[in-house]
Amino acid sequence: MIRRDLSRFALCLCVAVVVLAGCGGSQPQIGASGAMPQRQTPQTMSDRNAHQNAAKWFLYVGLQNARSLDVYHLHGNKPIRKFSGTLGPVTIALDPWSDVYTTDNNPSGGLITAYTPGARSQLLQIGLYDWCRGLAFDAEGNLYAGCYGSVRVYAARSTELIRTLRQPGVNEALTFDSKGNLYVAGLEGSGPRAQVEVFPPGAKKPARTITKGIQYPSALLVDKSNDLFVANCGFICYFSSGRSGSITEYAYGSGTPLRTLTDGIDSPQAMAFGKNGLLFVANYGYSKKGSVTVYSSGTKPVRTITAGIRNADALAIGPSGDVYVANYAYAKGHDSITVYTPDGSQLVRTIPEQLSGPLSLGIGKE
Repeated sequence: MIRRDLSRFALCLCVAVVVLAGCGGSQPQIGASGAMPQRQTPQTMSDRNAHQNAAKWFLYVGLQNARSLDVYHLHGNKPIRKFSGTLGPVTIALDPWSDVYTTDNNPSGGLITAYTPGARSQLLQIGLYDWCRGLAFDAEGNLYAGCYGSVRVYAARSTELIRTLRQPGVNEALTFDSKGNLYVAGLEGSGPRAQVEVFPPGAKKPARTITKGIQYPSALLVDKSNDLFVANCGFICYFSSGRSGSITEYAYGSGTPLRTLTDGIDSPQAMAFGKNGLLFVANYGYSKKGSVTVYSSGTKPVRTITAGIRNADALAIGPSGDVYVANYAYAKGHDSITVYTPDGSQLVRTIPEQLSGPLSLGIGKE
């Protein structure tokens, strides 16, 4: 029988960006209370391009069975660094400075751990807390951590707690739109909290609640137009109702679904936007081996990826648009990371993980 933490499914990916700022006074030590990141000095466009072209990109893989965070060169097949001693990073998220944040898979006494870019060293740790799952960053780089019974807000690159948003249950999925609104979804008690709550910037209480089309929300995503996408009915919904799930899309400010995707959806675990705005959905696929379905503007998939897929569990998009998929099959020789072309039409390579249990993915640069 598969033993798995049913509340651990969420993928909250935050795109790393280069922050440019002028020279200023001295700053607090990173990790100290009130610390702020050391920002880069202004560069010319040619200098920025040269820097970006020379930047080292890394793939971060959270492994449940091996209980470690493994670090790869983005185009490598073997880890260059490993950080053990964790119960298995359930979520990986990058702040605006490319620091790598993880939450472990411990329902009680868990830790949030941050690493410097490239995960060369540990930056800080926050905890112990119960069931911290969702991770997201606002425009200033402040960390929002979805834990049991609350969303905790920490100053950028710091352990300083700024405020606490009281939210019942496990706050598993968090995301921001470009206007700074925070979206929170999760599970409560033995059943679903069938809603997504929206907090304006700096607010301690939600301004509105979305309930239509929501059931067991497990992952959230916002596009460039600030449309909200919700993955419904992942692992836990499969066991409770046998339904395959759905993806619901909401126009900005609306609580009524603009579009509902069910064709090709089978227990959706993660979502990501790829090249040209394509939506990729990782379907764990309990009745089958799973798939990754690709959607454009319609309700039917433009492509269904099955080559190399064995119970797709997490997604990440590389700087060139390549699509990275974590396959967590609970079967010897089938756990892997598979990499596809930006449109998903071709399997490029496979990184075997040999029953290590790839649970989460992240991509960032040094």
